[in-house]
Amino acid sequence: MPLIKTLNAEILRNIADNYKKTHHGKKRSNTYQLAEQLWQQAQSDTLTEKQCAEILRKQLEGLNSAFGNSLGNAIRTTLDNFYGRKSRSLTILYFPLIEGEYYQDIERYKLHEIYLNQKFGQLLSSFNDHSTDEHPIFEHKNHRTIIRQEILRQVENSGGKRRYLGRYFAHPMMQNRRAKRDDYKPSAALVTGHYVP
Repeated sequence: MPLIKTLNAEILRNIADNYKKTHHGKKRSNTYQLAEQLWQQAQSDTLTEKQCAEILRKQLEGLNSAFGNSLGNAIRTTLDNFYGRKSRSLTILYFPLIEGEYYQDIERYKLHEIYLNQKFGQLLSSFNDHSTDEHPIFEHKNHRTIIRQEILRQVENSGGKRRYLGRYFAHPMMQNRRAKRDDYKPSAALVTGHYVP
């Protein structure tokens, strides 16, 4: 599935329709009923991205079990593509088979929803608020990862390039790398007798 830049009601209807078409013989199952409910909730084309994301996440909570299913997997794939696949790098200290197949994903999506479509100033302020030390607390690390992904998502959707934000989000030691390297250039040139790029 290609990356989804925006989330809207049509995407939600497509997820529900695809499931209903391929599982029309299971109309009495709980999963089919949830697909029907998803289709009903997605009838309004005025739903915002945040509303669509919340609807999908709540549907995934209803599908959460120790055993995955095609509707839940389709929702998870859609949200992962929307938020960015790297969201799976977050550290959630729970056993998924005890809490349910989609538990870790649901917790990630809840964090994403906090920052979804916030303005840049708010995002950057929140990013700095969740500062980490040499031994980062998982909660702060997770929030910073989510905020960074939301900023990059908004930049890409507005036609910008994510590489320009690399220096801002780099580790503090990496941010100083160029300055430290420049300090060594004169002495290196004197020792070797050659230009040091």
